[in-house]
Amino acid sequence: MIPGPLTEPLERGRSRPAHPGRAARWVALALAATGVLGAIGWVAVFSPLRLRRFAVEEASRIVTFPQGGTYVLFEESAGAGQRRLPPPVVVTVVGLGGAEVRVEPYAWPGDSSPTPTYRVGPYEGRAFARFHIRRPGEYLVRIETLPADLIPPGQYSEPPRGDYALGREITTTWVGSYAGLLIVAVLPASMSVIAASVSRQQRRAAELAPTK
Repeated sequence: MIPGPLTEPLERGRSRPAHPGRAARWVALALAATGVLGAIGWVAVFSPLRLRRFAVEEASRIVTFPQGGTYVLFEESAGAGQRRLPPPVVVTVVGLGGAEVRVEPYAWPGDSSPTPTYRVGPYEGRAFARFHIRRPGEYLVRIETLPADLIPPGQYSEPPRGDYALGREITTTWVGSYAGLLIVAVLPASMSVIAASVSRQQRRAAELAPTK
């Protein structure tokens, strides 16, 4: 005697999906890749981590600008973001052909209005000047500290004592802050985890469901 099947007959009309959870799995992979690329792009392009830095003692130097645009000078040191008055410095930017570039300070002497600041990783800085480069190329950037006898009381902060940093103006926006990192990297990565969880649930549901 041949025994019959040990399980109940499967309900007709129901079938298991050919690839359960595949779509959600692809979405999870795409979001994970977006998060990784976003983190790399944030560090390499937008964040203060990739600013060009040089010591206060090396404040006159030739800088190669790969493309035109607005660039910003920052002073970096512990507590730089807490200062309000501008630093006692004079900035000049000159092309190697002799053409001078207009430099705009973020604050004039005696002005304690807030200026763009950042505190990312080991770096803390605040912007004090910006200028616009129309053509890429080499420019002489000179930052000179005013002599002590020419610094009127209450008009400037103390002279910079750490480093100077130079970068694109986008660094001063929310994109260059941790909020930018959150949106371009952390958010896609979090959504990737959710999509992966949905994919697992769909596969588990398909395994438990009766097949045709």
